[in-house]
Amino acid sequence: MKKFIVLVMDSDVEPIYSIGREVWRNNAQKYNFKIYFLRSEKKYSHDSASVEGDTIYCKWIDAFSERLIYKTLQGFKYCLENTECEYILRTNLSSYFNIPLLQKYCESLPDTLLYAGPMESYGLTLPNGISGMLYFCSGSGYLLSRDLVALAIQRSGDVPRSLPDDVWLATTLMDIIRKRWSRCDLTDINNDDAESADTITRKIRASTQEKIFHFRIKNSEKSLPREKLDIVGWKAVQNYFRD
Repeated sequence: MKKFIVLVMDSDVEPIYSIGREVWRNNAQKYNFKIYFLRSEKKYSHDSASVEGDTIYCKWIDAFSERLIYKTLQGFKYCLENTECEYILRTNLSSYFNIPLLQKYCESLPDTLLYAGPMESYGLTLPNGISGMLYFCSGSGYLLSRDLVALAIQRSGDVPRSLPDDVWLATTLMDIIRKRWSRCDLTDINNDDAESADTITRKIRASTQEKIFHFRIKNSEKSLPREKLDIVGWKAVQNYFRD
């Protein structure tokens, strides 16, 4: 079975993230894969990462995009230097993955030149003045083969870090073909009632039947705070995939 490591962007900016953190830890234990949470803390000032248990701590950088890119690169470097993983899945606390389906997906993939995830687009103007839409794998969850992780580190100084972190990676790997996967978005929840929960469960069931393994739970603040809306999605996911 092919080995992958999961790097999860972590912070305390949203209270709901504590659920995602718990779910990821439970899945790592249940399905026997390695996971590291990527955190920036102001008490760390040196350039090298500090690893404590399942968390990689990095220095704090004020610029948000640069901070996310830096955390990602520190996670990449640690995994290359300390593990023999074939792939790295970089995701966040708003995403849930059906691990058995993800593992089956990995078995079908090439060992090299693999850059996969749900596809999004971003308007970009290159230094040569050419403008267009850049298609990139969303930072909600993308998968890289080990050789491309190394290539991203090698090229990391070539692209300005003012871009969103997932756009930055796509620009860094501009010459690499992306492989698209489908994602189930639980991002339009309006109420925390039983009817909403039933609707979400039906959506999860339909997506799973289509072999979709990636779920994103991130709702805008509407009639209720985001935490109350997100919990509907998380509860539905946890209940559906509970053995």
